[in-house]
Amino acid sequence: MNLVGKILTALIALLSVVFMSFALAVYATHVNWRDRVMNPDDGYQAKLKKEQDAKKELQGQMDRFVAERDAERKALRDAVAALSTKEKNLERENADMKKSLTEVQERERKAVAALTATQNAAAAATGERDQLRKDLAEARKQREDEFRKAVVLTDALHQNANDLTTLKQRNTTLVQDLQKYKDLLARQGMTQDIDVLLQELPPDVKGQVMTAGGGGLIEISLGADDGLKKGDRLEVYRTGGAGGATYLGRVEVVEAVPERSVCKIIPEYQKGAIQKGDRVASKL
Repeated sequence: MNLVGKILTALIALLSVVFMSFALAVYATHVNWRDRVMNPDDGYQAKLKKEQDAKKELQGQMDRFVAERDAERKALRDAVAALSTKEKNLERENADMKKSLTEVQERERKAVAALTATQNAAAAATGERDQLRKDLAEARKQREDEFRKAVVLTDALHQNANDLTTLKQRNTTLVQDLQKYKDLLARQGMTQDIDVLLQELPPDVKGQVMTAGGGGLIEISLGADDGLKKGDRLEVYRTGGAGGATYLGRVEVVEAVPERSVCKIIPEYQKGAIQKGDRVASKL
């Protein structure tokens, strides 16, 4: 056998091996398509059925989703319509509120103007009140100065009281006799002098002793504003103690100013020492 024959023999043997390999590969990769299609577990027909069932389920889900989407769209349209209605209502309410706000602002403006006017009037009244207080303080100071002058003059006047004691006693006797005559006239129906006497009686008042100085003079808390006048007589007594009220005597007004008076003690009626804080009254 020559060299060519050897080469051809070797080539034939090699190709035989290659074709055998191909045959084995083809056999190894051979698929039984009937089993692959008809296998109830993992065959294509079973898979197709599963896919069809899944498709039906997905179709059902899609139908439900479409129904839900339509329902949601309807609900959304209804909600939009409700919101539109609500928006219109809100717009009307907003317009009404703006109108009310305008009215409130107008009332507030008027109230602020009225408050400002009131504050200005109050400021003016306060200034007038302060001026009146100042004038009143000055008037009270002048009145107190005049009252002190009156007290001084009254003290000077009553320094001569001892010289007038006899005249006072005679005056008391005459007053008593006059009272008897007036009582007699009253019993006889002649009341003219009795009316005059009643007009001279002091008003029904009650007060207290403010100061009790020397010279038989005292100062009381009643004055012309209470109806007292010069010549009125008042009773003096002291409250408290086991015996109740204690009668101290009678005083006569010698000087009366609006809020207080200076009185002299009538010796014949004096039953005790008169002190600051004792009570005075027109009648017991």
